[in-house]
Order: sequence, then C-alpha cells, then structure tokens
Amino acid sequence: MENTSKINSITCTVIFDGSALNRDEKIGNSILSIKKLTYHGDIRPFISKNAIRHYLFNTLTRSYDWGKTPILAQGSGDKQTMQLDLSKADIISFEELAVFGYMFTKSGESALTRKSPLGITKAISLSNYNQDMAFYANHDFVNRMREDGKKANPNPVNKEEHSGLFKLTFTLDADMIGKDTWIVDDYSFEKDNGVLNIKIAEPQKFAFGNCTEKLDDEGNFVGFEIIEANKTFQILVNGLNVEVDKNLIQKSKDSLGFKPDYAADRKKNNKDKFETKYSFKIAPDKYEQLDSGNFSFECTFEPSYDDDNKILTLLSGHEKKIKDLICLTYNKELIQNSFLFSEEEFLGCQINAKSLNESKPEKGPFKIDFILSEKKKKDIMGQLLFVIKNGLLAQSSNELNTIKPLFILAGDVKVPMPVFHGDIDVKKENGDLKVIGVKDAINNGWLLGNIYIQCDERLIYVKPNDERIQENWETFIKTVLPEPTQE
Repeated sequence: MENTSKINSITCTVIFDGSALNRDEKIGNSILSIKKLTYHGDIRPFISKNAIRHYLFNTLTRSYDWGKTPILAQGSGDKQTMQLDLSKADIISFEELAVFGYMFTKSGESALTRKSPLGITKAISLSNYNQDMAFYANHDFVNRMREDGKKANPNPVNKEEHSGLFKLTFTLDADMIGKDTWIVDDYSFEKDNGVLNIKIAEPQKFAFGNCTEKLDDEGNFVGFEIIEANKTFQILVNGLNVEVDKNLIQKSKDSLGFKPDYAADRKKNNKDKFETKYSFKIAPDKYEQLDSGNFSFECTFEPSYDDDNKILTLLSGHEKKIKDLICLTYNKELIQNSFLFSEEEFLGCQINAKSLNESKPEKGPFKIDFILSEKKKKDIMGQLLFVIKNGLLAQSSNELNTIKPLFILAGDVKVPMPVFHGDIDVKKENGDLKVIGVKDAINNGWLLGNIYIQCDERLIYVKPNDERIQENWETFIKTVLPEPTQE
C-alpha cells in the first residue's frame, strides 16, 4: 500500500523589522559596510539569499536537529574546492540536500546538480539607506589592561548601520522537494546484505610498486621515486596534486593512464609483457603536461604510502553505499529495479534504478531516482513553514537579531513562483505604516485557493473581501499539507 496525497507548492512573502544583518567588504580598510543596491534610483540595503539560507538552515538545525551534510574538500591551497559529499548523503538521509540543492563535480565527467526546491529572494529594505554610521571601540578591554598597569590603546572601527522593514519571499516547490535524480555509470545490489552500491564516478585505483620516499638535502620529504633498470622515475605529491614522470605514463587519444610495468601487482603474460588488474584513467581536460614533459593531475583522495611494502596508491572516483534496503525481485537485466527502506525512519521512501539502455539494460547508463515518502515531504515542508512564520535566528557583527515576520502573505500555487513579491510594499499614511498591494497580489491565476494573511499590530492593511483568505495558521497548514492517505 502506498501513501498518497497532493501537496501543492507554496509561496510566502513576509515583511520583517531588520538591521544590518549582512555585512559587505570594508571601505578604506576601516569602515564595515552593509550590502546595498539601487532600486528605482534609491539606495536600499539588502540581505543576500546566501545569508538568508544560512540563517534559515542554522535555525532548522537548532530546532529540528537537521543534520549537516558532510563536506568533501578537493584540491589544496587556492585551488581547493568544497562541496556536499554525495557519497555519504542524499535527499532521503539529509534534509539539507532535499531543500537547498547542490552541485557535485565528478572527476573527468559532468556534475550532479540539484536546483534548490526552496526559492529565496533577496531581503530588500523598504526604506532608503540614509548614510547612518556608528563608531565603536573596545574600551572595556583597554580599561582592564590599564587597571593591570599595562599600556593599551583602543582599536576603533566605523560601521555603516541601518534599521527598517525588509521584504522577503520563500517559495517551496513540492515536487522537487520529494525527488532527486542522478545519472550514473553503474550500480549493483547485495541482496543478502541489503546494500545498494552506486558508482557516482567510476572508482579507480593504481598502486606503484618498488616505490621509495625521496628526501632533499635537508631531509625534507619531496616525493617518491621508482628505480628500475638503473633508471630513476619521480612521482611528486602535494596534497591531492600529483606530478608523474612522463616515462611512467601510458597515453591514448581519450585518456591518460600508467604503464603496467610499474604496478605493484604486475605479472608477465604469455607474450612476455607486464599486465595489471589496476585501472586508472584521466580525462584530457583533467591533466596538464608540464614543460618538463611530466604530467600533473589531481586525485579524489590523498595518495597513500605503504612504507613496509614500498607501495604508493592513487585513488579516484566516488562510490555510494546505502544500507538496509529491500528489493524483492532484483534483476539487473530488467529496465528498472526498485528498492525500499527497512529502517523505520525512512519507511515509505524508495530508490528506483532505471537503465537508459533498452537493448542491454544491464550495461547502463542508469537513472537513479531518490523519492521521499509523502510523510517525510510533509514533515520537511511543515518544519520550513513553521520556522519562516515564527522567525529565523540571525546574527551579524556580534548582534543577535531575528527575522520575525510582522506581515505574512502565503498561498498554494500551481506553478512555484513568488507571485506575491512584486505587489507587496509599505507606505507611511497618517503616521501609520500601511501594507499595500495585497488585493493585487492575490488576484493571480496561479493561486490554487488557499491564502493565509497575518498582520501584526505595528502594521495596518485593508483586508480584501475574499473567501479564500484564512487567518488561522493551523487551519491553513492542515489544508495545504494534508495527511497522506493509504491506497
């Protein structure tokens, strides 16, 4: 039996009272600025989407114990990149991936990407920046130093400041939150153990034998060397970066590899030539030939060295293992295999593996679909909406604030887009702050019929005469996030 329900996409525009929650670069090396943009000729402070995402995710991890997706670092120094590690995470096991999206690069291949199902606009101030500036200094520390008889001078700093109303919109794509798709080369299933193996990028390994550490004249490690037939070949290692002697390389039109003559497991065949079981191919756009003729490239993982056996091992590729799965009729020759979770936490979630090769399904490539249960999707969307309504924990320049709505306009939509955002504004009228544009905002053909409006006492608005409008949050949530039913 399958859980089914129709959860629609939701858009939610809020107005909140905010301060300088998003600092920008220093001006003249002494003034901490705030982010600003030009709006119809006016200068308006704004809070970036990235900052809002940070505040939202931080609040969700604190309130609902959302796990932080493991990070994978590749490269070193200025060339180091960091990305969410899909070999250890997916939308089923980590809510962060389900909601915020990602890009995961595969060595020598295209990247796995997921557009964020949660659309976030900039939070733009509804009032201009009036050149407010404040001067700060650490006088307390200076006084304490002086009380101890030590000399000390304050470190002054100037900060641009702003406080006012901001407008911000969140849009949840219900279909995207519940599903993610990868295109991979291969997969396999260990039926006895319930383990699904997904080859995100083909795992590769090559082990050089007869390899010794090389030291400079001062005894510092600089790399490795292989001595064969009175010839010396160098392999230099710097983090993930490897430079290999050109004489160790086996090059073809499509890729770069290593000669089996130098493999740790080399054996001669009946033609008196060396063979190896290792395979390591580097795509043309992933290596560089240096002026020396040697080749430089990057591994996925840092090379490892076995000093006892004098073996240097290079590793690349990504393989994902998912445990506690059930597949009653697993057959790689079928176009599609479906896998269900046996863990209670993930009941109802499933993974579908579909071959894109109709003539030889077992050969692939394969489309892997990760599908959330309706209950898990409902829980994630409900938690997001709760945090958006009740406030985001926000801190900047050691000032603790909150992005708590004074006004909310939310509704379910057929197409996930921020349909309210452009209409809503605030103007001063007879000393009051009045929200305008509500009638125009809800006059939109993409709305499905459920609208929620909340307006705190600090603001006023004219409520349209529209039967779709609800002012009870719990009723609205139960309507737009219905309980799954059994079929």
